[in-house]
Amino acid sequence: MQQAIATLLHHYATVTNGESALFPETLAQISEIHGVAIPEFCDAFALAVAERLIGGELDADGAEFAMDDLLDAADYSLPPFARAVFDLTDCQEAPRKRSPGSCTITWPGGLPDGAYRPQDGADSVF
Repeated sequence: MQQAIATLLHHYATVTNGESALFPETLAQISEIHGVAIPEFCDAFALAVAERLIGGELDADGAEFAMDDLLDAADYSLPPFARAVFDLTDCQEAPRKRSPGSCTITWPGGLPDGAYRPQDGADSVF
């Protein structure tokens, strides 16, 4: 599944013509091939978007585009973490809409193993 996510995010990092890569059919196919529920894929995709945004591998526009497509592909139904990343990309797009703390994302129960941690022991992506 990580390779599928990496391939999709490479597209969003390099696309210049506004062409989408993630559609409902794509989401269903990836979910079926890898034997994961769509919400699980959405969270994994969102985590990868967040990590690449923090790491500079994906700019704010690419992150927003990827998360917009994920929202569309998931029929506007994202699990809480993926929704938080979606909202963050919206914050990145329009910083004036932010309020203090509104662009902080917490993974319930702590971040998954291997996830970016801004400081030791932190459970917040941003």
